[in-house]
Amino acid sequence: MTKSLNLTKNKPENLMNMAYEVLKNAICSNKIKPGSLLSETQIACELGMSRTPVREALKMLAIEGYVEIRTGIGAYVQSISYKEAVDIYEVRGAIEILAAKTAIYNITEKDVEILKKRFNSLLAKNKNNEQIGVDEFVEIDLRLHELLVERCDNQFAQAIMEKIIDRVK
Repeated sequence: MTKSLNLTKNKPENLMNMAYEVLKNAICSNKIKPGSLLSETQIACELGMSRTPVREALKMLAIEGYVEIRTGIGAYVQSISYKEAVDIYEVRGAIEILAAKTAIYNITEKDVEILKKRFNSLLAKNKNNEQIGVDEFVEIDLRLHELLVERCDNQFAQAIMEKIIDRVK
């Protein structure tokens, strides 16, 4: 009997986490644009769950600054201001210097070759006057920054950078 209660008790938390991850990924990948209204009912329907876990996920996203909840109106994807973008990149630059100091010893030749190949493909496109999509460039650039964080030996720098990289996305 107790196990059954625990499973029921954990289910909404798991659904909330699922809704949170789906929404955060959609926001970070720009599938849901800044300024978009997020309908609890529509999201719940699409995810096959009730509105409660969606509402809780939206509250978590609001705490993290991805969503703004306007009482009586609904939740909107938060736009980022120019000042916020400058601040994020300033902090990112400072922490990446710290991360790079230890990451340099942990980055493998294979890591370097993969990045080199990706950047060279962009150079080749540029040389051939082919259009390079913003998404294509950003994906490769983010991978470089993520690699620095992954190979860094400072767990606090990693935790901070993971949040910053999400905001950069």
